[in-house]
Amino acid sequence: MSSRKPGVFVGHGAISEIGFTLIEVLIALIILAIGVFGIATMQMSAYRQLQTAHNFSTVTTLAAEIADRMLANDPNSLPRYAASEGTPNCVGSASSCSANQIADFDVNQWQARIAAAGGGSLPSGTGEITNSGGGVYVITLRWDDDRRDRKSTRLNSSHHPDL
Repeated sequence: MSSRKPGVFVGHGAISEIGFTLIEVLIALIILAIGVFGIATMQMSAYRQLQTAHNFSTVTTLAAEIADRMLANDPNSLPRYAASEGTPNCVGSASSCSANQIADFDVNQWQARIAAAGGGSLPSGTGEITNSGGGVYVITLRWDDDRRDRKSTRLNSSHHPDL
């Protein structure tokens, strides 16, 4: 009678086990878990970067919008864009509004667009226009890109009316 154990193969003078041991299976599962965790981390990072790119696209569009409105208005009303409280004095036909009233209306509409974007894709968005002198106006948009209130991202865009 042979004294062979089940699962043990005897051949050519060597004994080899058939199948996997429990330790081998556990090591394989740990390696698989680390890989899956790495893939999930990369997916989250990619999503955050996608959101950041979307925010930059939104603020670039908003900055270009107000710059276009400034260019379309009378050049003498440009200081009003930096000083406007954003309260429109006239909402009717543009022909009945002064250039300063149009500037107030433009800033009001721009601030409303920033607020609307803040409720959706641009968290805590704010915007301002400053006159840095020499006919150069700086359009600044700020938003919370982290969504955990730890940092604020800012985009500055300079506008020179003579261009």
